Amino acid sequence: MAQIPDGFFLKGMLFWGESLSRETIVSKGVYLEPPDLSCGSVQSLCDFQDQVRIFLGLINDDMAVQVQWSVDSDYRAELERYHRITLEKAKNPWTTYTRNERYARYTYLMERGLLRRERLAVFFSRKCNTIPNGGLPAVAQITRFLDQQARNFDEVLDTIGSVFTESRLRPMTDEEHYYYFRRFLNPSLALKTFKTVDRYEGYDANSSILENCLRSDGIALKHDDMVAFKLDDYYHSQFIVRRWPRQTMPGLIHSLTSAVMQEYCITMNIYPINVQREIKKEEDMIARLEGDMIHNKKYSLKVSIAKKHRKVEALMMGYTIPFHVLTVIRCWDQSIEGLQAKNAAIKTALQGMNGCQYHQCNHEAQARNVFYETFPGWTGGKVREWDLYAESDYLVDLLPLSNTFTGALETGEALYDGNMGNILGVESFTGNTPQNFTLIGITGAGKSVMMTDFLSQSECMYDFTAIIEEGLSYATYTQLMGSQPIVLTPDAQYTINYLDTLGLPLTTSQVANGSTLCLKMIGASADEDKNNRRSALLSKYIQHLYWEAYEDWRKDHEREFEEACVLAFLCEEHRKLRMGSDATFVDAFLEIQDFKQNDGAQYAEWVAGISKEKVLAFSKEPSTAMHVRNTAFSFFKRADYQNLTHSSLVETMRYAPIDDDDPTELNFIADMLAAWTRDEGRNGVLFDGITNLQITGNIVHFELGRIPESARELKEAAGFLVSNYIRQHIVTLPRGQRKRVIFEEVARFVNIPGADRILSEFYSQLRKYGCWCISIFQQYGQLANSPLKRVIFANSKGFLFMRQNSREDIEDIANEVDLPDSMRRMIKNYPMPEHQHGDKAAYVCYFVPGGGRAGSGLCGTVKNIVSTEMLYVARSDGEHFDKRQKSLSQYASPLQGVLREAALPEKSEAALVHGLNLKTNHMENKVVSV
Repeated sequence: MAQIPDGFFLKGMLFWGESLSRETIVSKGVYLEPPDLSCGSVQSLCDFQDQVRIFLGLINDDMAVQVQWSVDSDYRAELERYHRITLEKAKNPWTTYTRNERYARYTYLMERGLLRRERLAVFFSRKCNTIPNGGLPAVAQITRFLDQQARNFDEVLDTIGSVFTESRLRPMTDEEHYYYFRRFLNPSLALKTFKTVDRYEGYDANSSILENCLRSDGIALKHDDMVAFKLDDYYHSQFIVRRWPRQTMPGLIHSLTSAVMQEYCITMNIYPINVQREIKKEEDMIARLEGDMIHNKKYSLKVSIAKKHRKVEALMMGYTIPFHVLTVIRCWDQSIEGLQAKNAAIKTALQGMNGCQYHQCNHEAQARNVFYETFPGWTGGKVREWDLYAESDYLVDLLPLSNTFTGALETGEALYDGNMGNILGVESFTGNTPQNFTLIGITGAGKSVMMTDFLSQSECMYDFTAIIEEGLSYATYTQLMGSQPIVLTPDAQYTINYLDTLGLPLTTSQVANGSTLCLKMIGASADEDKNNRRSALLSKYIQHLYWEAYEDWRKDHEREFEEACVLAFLCEEHRKLRMGSDATFVDAFLEIQDFKQNDGAQYAEWVAGISKEKVLAFSKEPSTAMHVRNTAFSFFKRADYQNLTHSSLVETMRYAPIDDDDPTELNFIADMLAAWTRDEGRNGVLFDGITNLQITGNIVHFELGRIPESARELKEAAGFLVSNYIRQHIVTLPRGQRKRVIFEEVARFVNIPGADRILSEFYSQLRKYGCWCISIFQQYGQLANSPLKRVIFANSKGFLFMRQNSREDIEDIANEVDLPDSMRRMIKNYPMPEHQHGDKAAYVCYFVPGGGRAGSGLCGTVKNIVSTEMLYVARSDGEHFDKRQKSLSQYASPLQGVLREAALPEKSEAALVHGLNLKTNHMENKVVSV
């Protein structure tokens, strides 16, 4: 009987044996997450298998590979992390309700085995046959040997990562090796319904693998025609593949990997064969057959010889690579009856694989020995009679290289269903870095529901949210957040002064944005040179207005002016001495302001130590005096902008021209701009005057849909104005806070000259202020030939693609972002919610470009199934919207109204009123009580 293998966890590797010797086998495990090919085209499957074929070719003669594929229903660690964040951070009742509903639903499904999670691990192993016969006597030699082994495996994984460009590789640490073994030898861990202890609890680096992980003995049993062993209170059975299918094709293994819902695994030990020895073996066989041919003139011998010749040629040319492969399928269950049902399903799947033959282990010792051969990372078994000869050209079709797509499950801010009974996570931040997104989907695909759900789940992770939209799709969400949408109309009394710096120093961007907005008011000319001249002229007069306002303010605010001089000096010194070369004056200003707020005493001491002579020289030197002027605007109050408005610009151009500007052109511009003033134009209230809007809460929501299409210029200018206003506000917030901006229907920006610069600032520059941006498109055609396409796609780190009807649009989008071919057909065929029956869902492709070793690339399908309450909040069709607004106005709070109006008839009134507390308490009690 074979001895049970044992070893140690060391330096991120597995060392098999009691001591380090030439017989020691060292292994390294890695989690492999291939792309979701469940609904991929034949071409995409073939492309992936080309990568697998290259991978097989990289297995050297001194290496063995073990593929461990398994399936279970365990998402406990990720769900508990999600719920822990809810308890710690969720303060808004609607956020708490939303996250608790998602946690409760997934926990219910998981505990009943209704979720599915495929796991794929690959172990690379080598025998330590380079060690001298006498061993390594010195500790330093052993340490160097171990470090070299670790580096060798790192090089292997780097190479493998460059092959699987659309997959993610995650090397295992010692603790992760321990956790993998612990699950392998103790299937009862999946039964735990209480709060999971730390998955690495009990790990002892000084103990062996079995001492760490084995909690029970395997007991041999015999039941009818099935022999199984019992381990950890589970009955186990095993099947060994004895003959490969007669014919293989991409996707053939799917019938086996989908045979049972959970609690079974496939292990394949792959041992490369020395090509030269295999060639010699075949040549010897050819010689024997040719000898037989002389004495026996059978045609079949001639065919066999020709077949051997082709094989030798393929081996010599490198077209095929030979292996010995052991394939074991093991399933387990708590009951004999359950195990028999799984056995029947496994047999049916194997029998349906084009003539594949199997052997069910029917002897106690045999079953135990085969089980030892499947230990993760162990490829040192001495008995090899179960191995099958295999060649790379058909072995690629038989490797179980599938893995459940889980997205950013371990770090995601929101959880969603997958299309294969899985759960996946979506994240907008990686660490502290925002990952800007783009969402594209046709009308009715479910964009509003998807975004409302994501905003609701992730609200507790953010300090500020800004929404710019048309159609009030997010109106109820905004009300649930304790605010109201700001609805802009031609008659609204809101005013946003585009010349107001909102407490920041004046910048060239502020001037440029002002001139861009004015150019939109004038109307772009077909002559680009004329547009450039007008833009320069507008910038010149806007700068003139700022100078005049500064000089007037300086006379009346001597003390504040002195403070502005000191602050400007500090900012410039700080920028030059302590910040990077790409830092701007505003960046330095914000850091100084944060320092002043956090440590006022230290700031005062810092200021007291500055030489007044240096500050005076700084304020008078032409090269630095501009900083003083710009900083002075951070001291401006609202009233100080009385003479720094849109009307002031028009009056200056009309009645106080600068230099010798062309009066005809100047008067034309002034007359066109006058149509946007408060006194002369019908759109002037929004643009002309002192700003009367102030963002004070954690959410601001601007609605532009009430501006009619007949006033298209007003709608586009308003969108530009609001975006710039939000940007200024975000910059003033502490950098450590998380912010986000949702641009609904960005196509409105297409016709605004310079809009690409505004969005580029949002997507690239605001990243360093902790701001996440997402742009949402319905009509991709409006974006296809716009400069905004390059700006948004180039600066997006993640994409959400919903149903697209146009194949040309899909191909254009896919080529632009390098979307895998496997997803293009899926996006075209995503079912629309309106065409579904029963429980409806919106399908979304979640794509994060990346790849290579430890690759960040993610690509899979989100199946957005939401609660009745969420659907009630997020539905944006006209009839539902009007009815919802009318109904919710009758309740004391929006949440109470949502819970009652969306409730099913059988829910009691008390449960509706207190539904949030009941659900929260239920979740907490459920975790704590056990």
